[in-house]
Amino acid sequence: MAYYYERDIAVDDDGDLAIGSNGDLQIADTKNSVVQAFKFLVATDYYEMPSEPFLGANLGSLIGDSDTAEIVRQIPTMVREGIRLQGILAQEDLSVKAVQIDVDKIYVTVSIHGQFLLEDGSIDPDPEVRLRYIFPYQDGELQILE
Repeated sequence: MAYYYERDIAVDDDGDLAIGSNGDLQIADTKNSVVQAFKFLVATDYYEMPSEPFLGANLGSLIGDSDTAEIVRQIPTMVREGIRLQGILAQEDLSVKAVQIDVDKIYVTVSIHGQFLLEDGSIDPDPEVRLRYIFPYQDGELQILE
């Protein structure tokens, strides 16, 4: 498992900057910084960010595709490629699985393992983060399940 120590500005569940009661921007801990970066990457398609045209997992390119088996096969590959291109995580720290759960929905589970540095300099005793998504590939509105 890789060591993760970088921290970023915190965002809320809607992706807006997190502002403290004193009006200051909040800083996310290391684990949440990785999760935030991952969520952004999964929800971003190529060419959405002109300065980085290949930022994202590009899942939007699957919207409207009717070959469910191919979509289920492609999602883990596309997420891993987005991670590889951006260098957010070590490949060995990421597990992505997809399974069809309805006629037009795919359930995606993501496990992130790592050594996350805490504020006091120690390592987070819980080395795993699990994220769950539903990708309705007919309309494309990615649902992040908490």
